[in-house]
Amino acid sequence: MQGIDLRDFLDPKGCLSVASGAERRLGQFLAAVVAHETDLKRVDHLGPECLSCFKEQVDTETRADGTIGWNCYACGSQGRIAHWHGSLWDLSARDSNH
Repeated sequence: MQGIDLRDFLDPKGCLSVASGAERRLGQFLAAVVAHETDLKRVDHLGPECLSCFKEQVDTETRADGTIGWNCYACGSQGRIAHWHGSLWDLSARDSNH
């Protein structure tokens, strides 16, 4: 299982810091996973398209340790994202205020 610290992809203002290439795509995928999992009003239970196989949407979950995990049932890609709380893609606080 791949463990990723979201802060490694952010600049001091909290925006994605990687400009292009595979790191940029990974950063965008991680942001989409966080936004999907923290969107308390989401209708679709599956997350963004798998970054590894592009065949299926990933399943996301908030884990007991506070990380957000993803899993692709098509290719087996999985991982967890740490330090996502309060990021630009953490929608949980915005959704709970409405």
